[in-house]
Amino acid sequence: MGDIQFKMPMELGPSNFFLMTKTEKEKIKENIKFVFATDIGERVVNTKIGSNFRKILFETKNERTDKEIEDEVNRIFKDYFPNLTLRQLTFKVLPDNMLQTNVLSISVEYSINNIEDSSDKLSIAIA
Repeated sequence: MGDIQFKMPMELGPSNFFLMTKTEKEKIKENIKFVFATDIGERVVNTKIGSNFRKILFETKNERTDKEIEDEVNRIFKDYFPNLTLRQLTFKVLPDNMLQTNVLSISVEYSINNIEDSSDKLSIAIA
């Protein structure tokens, strides 16, 4: 997904340039955030990249939707991040009364394959 990339959300750093990733861990975290927050078909150049989380949020919450969310996270790690091992996944679907919609809160713990002490954690909310 590229060696140098912007940190999201984009913001200016002290030298009036956008903040960029500096380490492999930062790049991986930004890439995971990007895939989780992008809907499949949303990107014009690469319509296959992204997730189905927002589509799942429109469904009625039940055990089947929990399985769909878990399957979607596993698919994303398998398809886009084969160099990572998913260690732990936790998520909640929360109603957002102000937006009249649901919010999916996802937390993943992962590590980079074949690199010791490479564990990291990411939490993201998708509405």
